[in-house]
Amino acid sequence: MQWNRSISLLSACLVLAGCVNWFPSVGVAYRGNGDERILAFMRGMYMSSEEGLARYLRRELEHGLQPGQGIDGDYLARRGAICVEGAPQVCRFNGVANEHFRGMPKENARRARRVTTIEARVILEQPVRIEVAKTYRYPDEE
Repeated sequence: MQWNRSISLLSACLVLAGCVNWFPSVGVAYRGNGDERILAFMRGMYMSSEEGLARYLRRELEHGLQPGQGIDGDYLARRGAICVEGAPQVCRFNGVANEHFRGMPKENARRARRVTTIEARVILEQPVRIEVAKTYRYPDEE
């Protein structure tokens, strides 16, 4: 009996569409430098740890290589990175993430950390190193 009551309440809620705001939804718009695959990847992985994001970004970059090709400055520049000459050479993918937490209760939204920037540095030494840094902000800081 309890089960039927729950189903009827849920169906009534969905029919009226008045409770849609009870459930949080997250959308992320991400703009920055990099080709569409890199930006889509970073947008999809923004909740991951920095180490996890670096590991998966390496896999994404290696997936685009031709046989016998390695990760170098020319390859990264073609993928949209901003490269700076130096010893060692460093290339960056970065951008700004705008998050929207619709329907999250006010007290939770106030405490939620928001990712505002993700920067991936590819350091071209042997072996290639990838470092990822995220910038966080709390809504109360606005």
